[in-house]
Amino acid sequence: MTSIIDYQQIFSDIASDLNSLEDIGGVASYIPELAKVDPSKFGVHLTTIDSQHFSYGDSEEKFSIQSIAKVLSHPGLKNNGQGLVAACRC
Repeated sequence: MTSIIDYQQIFSDIASDLNSLEDIGGVASYIPELAKVDPSKFGVHLTTIDSQHFSYGDSEEKFSIQSIAKVLSHPGLKNNGQGLVAACRC
């Protein structure tokens, strides 16, 4: 099945937008596994509900999810994100 959405272009546009921003962040050096991470790495992998796979950038790179686990487990992500929208007042 071919996707009608051009995910590769969407990923490319996101990467381009992010590259144009000033980098004010830093690697969480107080977490040993994260201190080893190259901050220039960027990857995305999307699996659709019909099992199509789309990848971009460093998506094959293995990494620790220690810092992003909080985002993935946020209660606001339940109920199709409605709680997250309410919490962020987006």
